[in-house]
Amino acid sequence: MFGIICYMRLEAQFTARDNRLYFLDGTECPLEGVPVLEAPGCVKDSRIPGEKVSCVRVPWTLVGTEGAGYDEEFLAEFREWLKALEAEGRFVFVSPVADRMPCSDLEREDFTASFRHCARRIKDAASVIGFAVPREADAGFFRAELFAKHGHYIFFSGDEDVLKDSAVVLFKDS
Repeated sequence: MFGIICYMRLEAQFTARDNRLYFLDGTECPLEGVPVLEAPGCVKDSRIPGEKVSCVRVPWTLVGTEGAGYDEEFLAEFREWLKALEAEGRFVFVSPVADRMPCSDLEREDFTASFRHCARRIKDAASVIGFAVPREADAGFFRAELFAKHGHYIFFSGDEDVLKDSAVVLFKDS
């Protein structure tokens, strides 16, 4: 018996240069005043934002961990909401929130693993532009882990060290 393995790759909808976000036609997508939504309100049958681009803050405790278990119900409903955004031509980027502080290197790796799992669960949502790089994670490791399977993702940050890479988009989530 033969099997076919199919890898789904989404096409990039945006590009980044000089720490700014652009539509593929070269038009800049300004992020000033972009609404910041809270993930518990971004599930199946929730309101679709009217803005073209939004940021969604997703708490670590809502995603879960491998050891304690991921919240697959939330992730499935979040994916459905993202697919509804896609149908409306709206886009978001995910801002991971460390609502419990990762103190050790192992906890920081767990934090990154949780959002790698989140990215895997929402991988077919073309409405996802990418992820913000959380201060609580090792920036290089976080980006490498997500980029490995999601090469179309754009990363966002307000950290000056991370922004030394001009392909990272400036966004300060206050």
